[in-house]
Amino acid sequence: MELAPGDVVQLKSGGPRMTIEKVEGAQAVCAWMDRIAHNNLGSYQPQRHTFASAALIKVEE
Repeated sequence: MELAPGDVVQLKSGGPRMTIEKVEGAQAVCAWMDRIAHNNLGSYQPQRHTFASAALIKVEE
């Protein structure tokens, strides 16, 4: 499976949907929004991490 920037993916083991920012060889840099609980108000914080492409699957948008 070939991944490209803009693809929406998820870890094969589950987790949030993430957007690929860039692909570097067999690695993909992914970004997603993570819900943070603060004083009973939900807010979101951007997250970013590099994953092995083999650990990701494309998901329907």
